[in-house]
Amino acid sequence: MKSEYFSFHFTKEEVQRYCGLAGVKKAIYYSLEAALEEGFEGIPLPPALPMIAYRHIEKPWQLAEPVILRKQECRPHRIMYADRAYVGAVKLRSHSFRQGRWFLIEELVIFDQENHLCFNGISHLIAGGFFENNTV
Repeated sequence: MKSEYFSFHFTKEEVQRYCGLAGVKKAIYYSLEAALEEGFEGIPLPPALPMIAYRHIEKPWQLAEPVILRKQECRPHRIMYADRAYVGAVKLRSHSFRQGRWFLIEELVIFDQENHLCFNGISHLIAGGFFENNTV
């Protein structure tokens, strides 16, 4: 099962807010001039920041509370930049019911405008319930 593909971008302000909360002080995330001096084409995204793309994507399933993130993997494949257009989707790689709980693996995939895979993030979740949107 997979969501539709959605278009979005990450703003410079999101990068700065994320870095501020995470305690990341590298100038390349705050200043275009510093990023260009380091050889970047713009302000790069920190490696795990693309996971916030979930807020732009409507999944065709819902999880019921409690939802616990057991493990998360962030796999950057290309440098991503603030204020550039990307498309992404979420795939449900697996789901099973055991011991009264749902165990799921979701995969976020993000592509640039040339259709190059830029990022995939894998989330291992435990949920109290799992529903396909057309059955809720």
